[in-house]
Amino acid sequence: MMMQNSSRRGWYAWMVAAAAVASLSVGWLPSIAKTQTPATAESASQEASVQSGAGGQIVVENALLKIIESPHLAAEVSGRLERLDISEGSKIAAGQVLGRISDSAIQLKTERAQIALTMARSKQQSEIDLLLATKKHEVAENELQRALAANKRTANTYNPKEVDRFKLLADSTQLEIERAKRERELAALEVMLAENEFRQSEELLARHQLRSPVSGIVVAISKRVGEWVEPGTELMQIVNSGRLRVEGFVRAEGAAKNLMRRQ
Repeated sequence: MMMQNSSRRGWYAWMVAAAAVASLSVGWLPSIAKTQTPATAESASQEASVQSGAGGQIVVENALLKIIESPHLAAEVSGRLERLDISEGSKIAAGQVLGRISDSAIQLKTERAQIALTMARSKQQSEIDLLLATKKHEVAENELQRALAANKRTANTYNPKEVDRFKLLADSTQLEIERAKRERELAALEVMLAENEFRQSEELLARHQLRSPVSGIVVAISKRVGEWVEPGTELMQIVNSGRLRVEGFVRAEGAAKNLMRRQ
């Protein structure tokens, strides 16, 4: 029993899981992308060294190199694959445009939405109807006041029907002012609706572009230019070369305590 405990203290298995150093990510990944398929490119074995915190190194024999991020880029819309700007083995950056699905119809729809938005804004900013209604009301109100003043000086200068007609005209022009104000409020809502439709068209247009979700290397391309794709169709696989995982066993006495859970 004492010998077993001593043996365990002499050789204590430590699992090392850390982000690969630059020499691993740069040296290993291109060879993996060129010589192995995506299914077998997720791990590899080789002797590796890890910094131990005090400047020294710990040698991990038969270390297992694993890929942390290996996303598949899929189509978000249906259409013909119009362009691919990369090939297998290309190094790419996160957010980089990698290609495009045919979007000519969506471009026309976006242009139409932009024109409709411009027209709605122009209508909303126009004050012609309100100014015209205000001017008509001023004229009608002046005529009514003149008729009332004339009848006050001399009775029946304007007969009651004429006075009623002036009152009706003044009231109707006042309602025209209220209608013009209401039209401006509705025009503001039309602007909001046109802006929403324009943003929807832009968003749909953006979904026709293929953008990389991560930085890395393209290890496989599933579809070629000219092929038809549907939403969810896998187009390519990308391996993130910036973060890799090294797994292996080291002797307990050779590992620093602060190595655990380091990245």
